[in-house]
Amino acid sequence: MKKIYKSTTDKVALGVIGGISAALNIQAGTMRFIFIVLTVFYTEVSILLYFALALLLPTDEEIHMND
Repeated sequence: MKKIYKSTTDKVALGVIGGISAALNIQAGTMRFIFIVLTVFYTEVSILLYFALALLLPTDEEIHMND
């Protein structure tokens, strides 16, 4: 299983969605659309989750340095 990380190249804000989409092998645009839909219905939860992941996830550069 691939590790989930923050992307340093495929990012709009902090790279969380880009990293998750790469780890799950989903197009980033599709993942961003899913996140927007979730944000409409679960605003507080999705925003808190996004920022928590932004703080906790390593970047793709850190992942490759440790391999």
